[in-house]
Amino acid sequence: KIVKITSIPEAERVCIDTSSMLRPGEGMLVGNTARGFALVHAEVFESEFVNSRPFRVNAGDVADYVLVPQIEFDGTVKTRTNYLSEVKAGDRVLIVNTKGETRIVSVGRVKIETRPMLLFELMVERESHKVQILATIQNAETVRLIRGNGEPISGTALKPGDDVLVHVGPGATHFGTAIKETIIEK
Repeated sequence: KIVKITSIPEAERVCIDTSSMLRPGEGMLVGNTARGFALVHAEVFESEFVNSRPFRVNAGDVADYVLVPQIEFDGTVKTRTNYLSEVKAGDRVLIVNTKGETRIVSVGRVKIETRPMLLFELMVERESHKVQILATIQNAETVRLIRGNGEPISGTALKPGDDVLVHVGPGATHFGTAIKETIIEK
């Protein structure tokens, strides 16, 4: 549930252009901390402002985390976090759909530009305690989160009280890998 939305007049925004075509219902998990991530939808829809860019996720600000795959020696896939500012061409990122299914795609390029942003404060109740999730996205009609019912919606149309899809994370990471430690992030 969205608790609060704060306007940030300008920040460095990261667009990730993948080397794959993304589909409706797909995006990347992005968040300000490893406690949790909002599902930011790929730019698969036409709008009056821009053409569809189904390879792109207009992901968030440079300090946000994005979930990326970590392939173990035995071939199993785990996830880790990277700062959006660390992602570069040739890296691999995790694409997630509204059902929680994942796939791995390669990054074709990353574009960082100054844009107005929105900071979303989200609250999830899990196992009788509350988890705060923060996510920053560009303040633009073409950048979408996904409602709890699976419907993509522009971040500019959302308001406190609305539900959006999130993933609750490990809570603490060190160099992107989950650890069992108490970390305070504000």
